[in-house]
Amino acid sequence: RNSGYDSLVYPVLFLYRQYFELEIKGLIRQARRLQDISGDFPKSHRINELWRDCHKLLSEISPGDSTAELKEITRLINEFSDVDPVSMAFRYPEDKDGKPSLSGIKYINLRNVREVVGKIHAILDGAASQVGECLSIKKERESEFRHEW
Repeated sequence: RNSGYDSLVYPVLFLYRQYFELEIKGLIRQARRLQDISGDFPKSHRINELWRDCHKLLSEISPGDSTAELKEITRLINEFSDVDPVSMAFRYPEDKDGKPSLSGIKYINLRNVREVVGKIHAILDGAASQVGECLSIKKERESEFRHEW
């Protein structure tokens, strides 16, 4: 017997994964802006690759800062990526060949997922705040420098 929650697993996980992807892409954009790195907006949906790029940028901005947290988020992002590498497994219950998207997974504890997402959110939110503050300081300094000349 399936409970009403079973039908919510796919959309909930898809939205969580989508949140990670968008938040990481936003961090990449802000970190690049802070470091004056030009480039296109990341077009990939592979959150492990996006996170790898983001992690590198964050480590350059603040070397040695939050190392344990960054290592933990890497582990958690990789777990999501292992199950859904390109944002298709949680989007559709079956792949294009009609095979189950999440074969081998019989049970998903949404409470546990919520806790994991909460941890990732806290780290991403903290990183976004830090990068945002650094960008504000940078803009302020650039403005002061322009006024001096």
